[in-house]
Amino acid sequence: MIAPKEPQNEAFELMEIILEKAKYPCQNVEINVFGEHEVEIEAKLVSQSIDGDDFEKVVDRLRRSPFATQVFWSATTSE
Repeated sequence: MIAPKEPQNEAFELMEIILEKAKYPCQNVEINVFGEHEVEIEAKLVSQSIDGDDFEKVVDRLRRSPFATQVFWSATTSE
């Protein structure tokens, strides 16, 4: 999620709540500077099967957040 720097804590908390309610708990979260006025909040999820259509609904909920300027996801695997 890309969010303005000022409400980054609120954006992070909302993202965490939405992911947990959808049964996609976070394993790790990183917040990095993204340009001059924004941050990137990257959540790595606990290893599990993800239904792409189901997860796209979660992403849509995040996109409607007043804190999000961009929301995207990618599937990766790590050992």
